[in-house]
Amino acid sequence: KGGTLSMGPESVETAVRRDKALACSDIIQLKPKSTVVDLITNDLRAEASSHVTGVIQKPLATPFLDLPPLPKEVNARCVDSAPKVALAKGQARTLTPGCYGDVTLEKNGRLFLQPGVYKFRSWKLGVSSSIVGNPGKVTVYLRDSWTSAPGVLIGPSSSISTQLEIFTGAKS
Repeated sequence: KGGTLSMGPESVETAVRRDKALACSDIIQLKPKSTVVDLITNDLRAEASSHVTGVIQKPLATPFLDLPPLPKEVNARCVDSAPKVALAKGQARTLTPGCYGDVTLEKNGRLFLQPGVYKFRSWKLGVSSSIVGNPGKVTVYLRDSWTSAPGVLIGPSSSISTQLEIFTGAKS
């Protein structure tokens, strides 16, 4: 049994290219006035005012895609005894590469990562918080859990997306 993808209310999921506008989940819930292009699902639960403008494909064959195994660093034991990182509302902090426990960012908290390798136990990211990789290659291994509130930004400070890599075995 898979997960549930809930869209809306009043959300529109589109893309410049049609092949980039695909929603896949065991169960898809379309809330009132939601619009999506193409769906692959086992169970579509759509409100009367929602719209699918493309194709609905059933069933969703699992596994949908085969992923390579996660790097062994994702299961690092050092995170169990490493220091926690907690930022209060609006605080900012820059970390150096290393091993860290739980990370908690409250509303508008900003965490900057210097280039290097990081291992974390968990992330709990508050409303409009951000984790930004400073210029250079940043690699993150996140072990246990990752929760994000609305408006969270995670990415490199440059326009080169490959400068921030995140590997996670986290359960959300």
